[in-house]
Parts: sequence; C-alpha cells; structure tokens
Amino acid sequence: LMGKTIEGLAVLFPINFPGFHYRKILAARRELVAVYQEIIDEKRANPVQTPCSMIDYVMSDNGKDIKGMSDVELQDFCVNMSFAGHDTTLATMQSLLYYLSVNPAMLEELRSEVYAAWDGKVAVSRPLLQGLVKCQAFIMEVLRLIPPVPFMARELASSTNVDGYDLPA
Repeated sequence: LMGKTIEGLAVLFPINFPGFHYRKILAARRELVAVYQEIIDEKRANPVQTPCSMIDYVMSDNGKDIKGMSDVELQDFCVNMSFAGHDTTLATMQSLLYYLSVNPAMLEELRSEVYAAWDGKVAVSRPLLQGLVKCQAFIMEVLRLIPPVPFMARELASSTNVDGYDLPA
C-alpha cells in the first residue's frame, strides 16, 4: 500500500528525472507537439480558403490578428483544444445522468419525445435535434444548475469600450 501511495504522489511533483512520471508526461507532450507541428507546417504551406477546423480558423483571416502566432502558440492552442472538452463533457454528462436518475418521470418524458421524433434509422441531423424542445430545455436547465465551468477569470490586455461601457485593463 505504501508503494502505491508513493507512486501516486510522484505524479504531483514536477521532477524531470528518469523514473519520475513527470518525465514521461513531458516526453508524451513532446511527441504530441511534434505531430501538431507537422499539421501547422502543412497548414502554413497550404492555407485553406474556407476554414473547416479550429486550427484553420485560428490561422485564417477570420481569426483577425492571429496570423502572427508563433509555432509555440499554435502548438499550445492545439494541445488545449485536444483536452479542453474532456473534463467539461464528462462533468456535463454526469450531471445530466444524475438528474435523469433522480427524476424517472422526466426520463420517460424525454425518451417519449425522442421516440416520437426519431425512428432510430435515419441519420441524426441538426433539424431533428432542434425539434427536441424538451430535451434542449432539460439540458439547458442542468447546465444552469451545475455549470461544467462554474467561473471564468479573464484579464483585458488593454482598455476597451463595449457597447458604451469602458472596461479598464
């Protein structure tokens, strides 16, 4: 038991020595960043006219001043986008499943709405999902009650004005 405890604690300490988990994490990140760098190089060599991915958008004119982003900034963007949704998606799914489990009547009502709108054979489409009004309301209410990201702190790089309101940096 003590060995498992010490092994688990080793992950908490960012020590870059052979045998430590942090060293393995850094090696895995270097490998991931190398793959992303290949993608970035390809995108720089062959820019797309119409963005069809987040990295396309960030590297296009639609991203405004983003064209000047360094390789390191673009690599960090790719890493962040790869992992950004996992925790929030998991938290949201757990919240949805919890509220469905404690309210079987709601589960049946939502299930009936889905069965009435979808036969299970046709592809799920945006119009089909937009027709699931009760399901949308349920999801929005759960997100209101238990947001996956309960707060967000941001700082302005420079003072600005938004709709007549001065926002200091």
